[in-house]
Amino acid sequence: LLGAEKKPGLVIFDLDYTFWACNAEELRLPVVPGTSANTAMDAYGRIFRGSADACGILQSLQNANVTVGIASAGRSRLHSLSLLNALGLRQYFPDPNLIQVFPGAKDTHITRLCAHANVDPAMAILLDDMAYNRRATMRIGAKFHLIRRRKLLQRSDLETALSSFASAMQQRRTFEKWFKNDSSKAKEKKQKLEKQQQGGEPGGTCANNSLRKPKESEVMDSTCTVRLDRTTAYSSSAKHRSSEAAIASSCSSASSKHKKLGRRNKAGHRSNNKRPG
Repeated sequence: LLGAEKKPGLVIFDLDYTFWACNAEELRLPVVPGTSANTAMDAYGRIFRGSADACGILQSLQNANVTVGIASAGRSRLHSLSLLNALGLRQYFPDPNLIQVFPGAKDTHITRLCAHANVDPAMAILLDDMAYNRRATMRIGAKFHLIRRRKLLQRSDLETALSSFASAMQQRRTFEKWFKNDSSKAKEKKQKLEKQQQGGEPGGTCANNSLRKPKESEVMDSTCTVRLDRTTAYSSSAKHRSSEAAIASSCSSASSKHKKLGRRNKAGHRSNNKRPG
């Protein structure tokens, strides 16, 4: 069933309508094995059917050294233990701390089971017949497999759950490998950049000066150069404006002289016309 790399750390089972076709608290104690295989009978003589594959599944997991646990929202731990004994399943759960039976969301059950088994919730699988428990299970990172209602636990359920778990682990390892490679490449690139910024190898020079961090003196020289360029540009502009003003003043003076000379010529012409012939 299991390979070393695909083995979950903890396989968790629900009880009611997973191992048996009833709610355990509805039974009248004591509960004893039934007259036929995989059945149990309560004090009223009622017969309850158990999963035909449960013993084989639990035995396979035990042979593969996989820890198993129980997460049930039933109201009576005593009734659940009685049914486990009557169906011959109690022997696969020797640790009472790995049998969590109390009302509430399954994430609480799984958290306690994983803590006691020292297993990461991401390495745990819950097999349950109630679909709404999927959200609580995945909330803490565990895997979930839905058992068909009223069908009880079958070997195909375990095979499907393990196959899904193996695929998820393979995908997880692939992502981790990608992230590790990306991280290594980023680290190498950072180290190379730092060497270039420091001038490369000892005794050498930086191959790419554009990546070298400028020194403080170079920054100051650059700043001074920019300021000097601005001052030079300002001075040139001022000289240009001064030259334009001088040319305009010269033109204005020439125009004024030309006007005065014209007025004098006109005055002389009038005086010549008044002279007798």
